[in-house]
Amino acid sequence: MPIAVGTIGGATAIHPKAKSNLEIMQIHSAKELSEVIASVGLAQNLTALKALATEAYKKAI
Repeated sequence: MPIAVGTIGGATAIHPKAKSNLEIMQIHSAKELSEVIASVGLAQNLTALKALATEAYKKAI
């Protein structure tokens, strides 16, 4: 999935917390950052599916 992200300039240059977060996660390239973003997106989708399935199951009972 193409995601336009960068690790130099932009928010990283303006916000010190963004830079420190990249250091904590040991991200050194835009490719690594895009992989983390995609993983978080997939985890959110799975959580949403679980919530929907749980609600549907509760209503069916």
